[in-house]
Amino acid sequence: MKFKATEDQVKNLMAVAVNASKPMGLGFVSYTDKVFAVDDFDLIGHLDYVEGRMVKLYIFRELGDDNWSVNKYSHFNNIPNIGYNSWASIYPTYEELFNAAGIVEFENS
Repeated sequence: MKFKATEDQVKNLMAVAVNASKPMGLGFVSYTDKVFAVDDFDLIGHLDYVEGRMVKLYIFRELGDDNWSVNKYSHFNNIPNIGYNSWASIYPTYEELFNAAGIVEFENS
């Protein structure tokens, strides 16, 4: 899925996804109840497990200003797999996750 966003919006997307995620599996061993903020992230954008929370959100910078994409890990018909994307229990679609982060320009692909 491709989207347009500023760097701060991308960092906010990461914070929203992590804060909505839950510990799963052995993630309970390293889980903290920290609330993450925009400043806690850089633009690497590969969120697998974050302090025990299973996020599975991979963000890539595309060519051109403010062009990004996400690798929809373990999804079916553009619906996140709650077994991998634990944030989907709060934001059941990528569109809802993006909207929560203030990102409104995106396309399903």
